[in-house]
Amino acid sequence: MAKKEQLREEIKYLTETLKALWLTIVALIGGTAGLILAELGLRKIAIVLGAGVAVGLLVAVRRIDRKIRSRIRELEEV
Repeated sequence: MAKKEQLREEIKYLTETLKALWLTIVALIGGTAGLILAELGLRKIAIVLGAGVAVGLLVAVRRIDRKIRSRIRELEEV
């Protein structure tokens, strides 16, 4: 029974982390879009960095999603 509770808590934690990452991605893309609409200059670096960070966060989202699905399968087996 303790294993089930542990898996449930881990799934809750990972789900909240996933939500936070999605919000961060949305905010980052919005900020990057705002920079694109402004005059370009030194902001080009910020745009490239923002896009790179967004891609990195999307990779993290995918990994967390896989982990959540794995934990759900484990929970079903217990």
